[in-house]
Amino acid sequence: MNKINKIKSPAYFGKIASNYKLYDIEIGADHLEWCVVIKNNRYVWIRKTEDIELMKSELNNNVSYINESLDTKCDKKLKIKKKYTQYNEYLEKKMKELKESNMDLTPKNLFSVAVKEWHIIKNNKEELNKYLYT
Repeated sequence: MNKINKIKSPAYFGKIASNYKLYDIEIGADHLEWCVVIKNNRYVWIRKTEDIELMKSELNNNVSYINESLDTKCDKKLKIKKKYTQYNEYLEKKMKELKESNMDLTPKNLFSVAVKEWHIIKNNKEELNKYLYT
């Protein structure tokens, strides 16, 4: 029986693939380059080929694309405008009026006054609509 030259990964030297980062490269017992990849949810050694470099660059592109899309989603969430309810409309209009007429009050105090007036006017729908839409 002729012995066929066996291909031996770095695992031959006791190097466990899961102890390495994805796409790390090591020389095996066969003096070829081996690379760590994930197969069936496990880290394994495979012989390095041009395909590995393509996969690595594609993975990096996908990761950067995912990060960009996550960033834009976060930005969109931050840019979402508040709903325009009667409460919001009333406070916006009332705060402008109060700022013009009461220069000595702080914004916090102006807001408190506007909210107190909201609680008074919110039950009287006719007066509220007249104030908001005239």
